[in-house]
Amino acid sequence: MPLLPNVFDPGGAAAAKEQKILRRQRQLEVFESTVRNPSTDIEVKTRRHAAEELIAMDVPEATEKLIAALGCGEPVVIQAVLEAMELSPNPVAGLLPAAVGTLDDASDANREKLSLILPRYGRPALDLVAQHAQDSEATPARRIGPIYALASFRSRDSAEKLMAILDGQEPAPPEVINATCQSLERLTGLPYGSAPGEWRRWWETLKDQPIEEWLRIVVDHLSKRTTELEGQIQQQRRERDLIATRLAEEKRRYFQTLPVEEQLRELPVLLSDALAPLRKFAMRRVERILRDSERVPEPVRERLVERLADPAEVPQLRLTAAQLLNDLDYPETAEMITAALDVERDKEIIRGYLEILAKRPTRASLEPIIGWLGDPTAGDAAADALWSVITKGILEPESLPAARTAARAAFGSRPTAANGRLLAAIGEPEDHAHLEALLDNADAGMRQAVAEGLAWAGARDLLVMRADREDLFPFAVGVLAGGEADLKTFERLARLKAPPAHTKQWERAVVGLARRLNAADLLAADDLLATMAHVSLRLRAEALGQVADPAAAGSLAQRAPILVRLADLQIGLRDYERAYQTTLYLADSPVTPALAQLKFRAALLAQRFDEASTLSGASRVWLDMFQQLAENQPQVAEALATEIDRRFKLSDEDRAAFEAARRRLPQHAQEARPAVTSGSPANEPPG
Repeated sequence: MPLLPNVFDPGGAAAAKEQKILRRQRQLEVFESTVRNPSTDIEVKTRRHAAEELIAMDVPEATEKLIAALGCGEPVVIQAVLEAMELSPNPVAGLLPAAVGTLDDASDANREKLSLILPRYGRPALDLVAQHAQDSEATPARRIGPIYALASFRSRDSAEKLMAILDGQEPAPPEVINATCQSLERLTGLPYGSAPGEWRRWWETLKDQPIEEWLRIVVDHLSKRTTELEGQIQQQRRERDLIATRLAEEKRRYFQTLPVEEQLRELPVLLSDALAPLRKFAMRRVERILRDSERVPEPVRERLVERLADPAEVPQLRLTAAQLLNDLDYPETAEMITAALDVERDKEIIRGYLEILAKRPTRASLEPIIGWLGDPTAGDAAADALWSVITKGILEPESLPAARTAARAAFGSRPTAANGRLLAAIGEPEDHAHLEALLDNADAGMRQAVAEGLAWAGARDLLVMRADREDLFPFAVGVLAGGEADLKTFERLARLKAPPAHTKQWERAVVGLARRLNAADLLAADDLLATMAHVSLRLRAEALGQVADPAAAGSLAQRAPILVRLADLQIGLRDYERAYQTTLYLADSPVTPALAQLKFRAALLAQRFDEASTLSGASRVWLDMFQQLAENQPQVAEALATEIDRRFKLSDEDRAAFEAARRRLPQHAQEARPAVTSGSPANEPPG
């Protein structure tokens, strides 16, 4: 028996506290070493995650290590910490001075990140950045970064700080003056360039205006400037695209003259071309080649992989590359798409990625899929992808609570059919109670989506009670067919009245569930079917047909009564040859009068006359069978009449009875006397 801890001894608590301190210390060392590791093999993403962990620890020791990382002078280390600060939901306490300190020699990329981070700290950050920008003792190169950052505060106070540099007591160096004018231009949108006099006149006019008016004027200037720049960019794009389109058209004409083999040799080069229209044209040629069922060589696949992995590629072309790789069944497609989701910002492209993941989901894709569930643009595609993860059985139990919570939130904010199906599939009973009303929704798409999810979850009662609804009938059938293999479930399924459009599905389900029953229940199941007017002999025979399989479960003694029943049904269906074959399985069964009669009838009806004679050689028995058949099966009766004539010398009395029965045969049957073939379930008689 393990010893209980001594609650009166504080030593245990002290030891636990010490262990906690040691564990935290180890975490600090691991995260710091990852952030600061000099190896160039470590990705920025890995460093950033380590920096995020240090921020999340929220202890002074972690803050000290982040401060040291910001001051180390290594751009990749600083970049990782700044990205972690940018992703933090709140400004990270204690890091402001160190972050501002990196402005002095920041790279262009880090300077842009700081322009997003520092304004979140408010006035203290503005004052600290201005202190660095206005430091006349510092070299011009170290002042340019802080001057640039002042524009990102977007306030009159930041404009005032910049004007103070222009109007300083000592003339500022030309580099500082130019940087200040450029920062003012970024802040206001005004086109005054590097003209201090223009900025001074502007400031004299505006500095005493009420803050609301100042903001209005600045916003108006920024809007106009943005419009001008967008116009210039659009014009440049139009000119570039026109040139590229003309070149692509010439390439298209050229390609049409080439055999497929030469096209395939040219495509890798085009897929790496500097012009996007040419890369787009090349991808379209790959699509055409795939449609024509031509083999796509490995160099083309490699270029498509490069296009998908290239963050500078046009987003639509990245998506097209992913779609082509998916069509080519490239094994790493899902992993590459999952990685692309981390950096992609175009929601239309993200939706396309998620649509591919719905076709080939992986466990690794679960987190980004869940992350996009609530998005108005990509949310439904994410719900379809998560549905695929669930139905393919790759949602691990430990991930279910997070998926359920996300599905619940997504449906709460966007009650779409895709989200309804998802929540129905993985929701809890209270979710099902809420979703039940949607089974009666006016929108057929919503009804069926929720029904599909509930069917997956096994919520049979909710669906079976609505089985009279044609659009919900398939889901009621599905949930019963996939349920427990017992008589109660079988009876519920068999009693459903299938609409004509779903009859085949219902019959397949009845037969499928019957095949899962044990031998003892199977005969009882047929007894149930025999009481139902909407169940045909053919369906009963198909449901029992499994026992005629040599590999069927159960001993012969268990299967024999079912085989007898099956052979009798096959005779009723006029499938005589199959009935005869079924009786052969009973060769080792104890022969009873009923079984002997069944075997004889099957052999005789299948025109196995020699086999029938071994079971009964009495002419009277054959004559009785002929008289029965003459009433309703003239073709079979005629063949039997010929055999009786050949095989037996009848007494005068039997001959008279025989001829009397024979005269009842239709004239066409006596004239044509066609050969008899085995019956078919499709020829089942009415009733």
